[in-house]
Amino acid sequence: MQKGVATSHTGLIHKVYDSLSCIEWSGMIHGFSAKVGTHYLVTYAMHDWLTDEHETQMLDLFQWEVLHEHMGDQVEIESIFFLEKLKDAFHNQKDYMTGVQHQWVRGEGQVLGTGAQEQLVLLANV
Repeated sequence: MQKGVATSHTGLIHKVYDSLSCIEWSGMIHGFSAKVGTHYLVTYAMHDWLTDEHETQMLDLFQWEVLHEHMGDQVEIESIFFLEKLKDAFHNQKDYMTGVQHQWVRGEGQVLGTGAQEQLVLLANV
């Protein structure tokens, strides 16, 4: 690793170590909508594929940041399952307006269409 690159990450490495020192060795991770054990944290330090729970944690952190910046009334952050529902609604347009299974997507479309919210955020593997 180049000397400049290693030096530029030193502060981040210390923040990670400080954060990890506050976490119990076992048990559940608190403060997120996805209820998972601390063993899930190891994946963040590897090149493994992230699970739904990891992505939900990232969305929760992003939601916190949006609220902290007082943008919660402008930005809607959806769960990782929203895109599948959106794709299903697209492929079943004849049922879109009346199908209970499309209620979530219709609601978000209404919020965006009326201008009550300006942005919709979601994760997608492209």
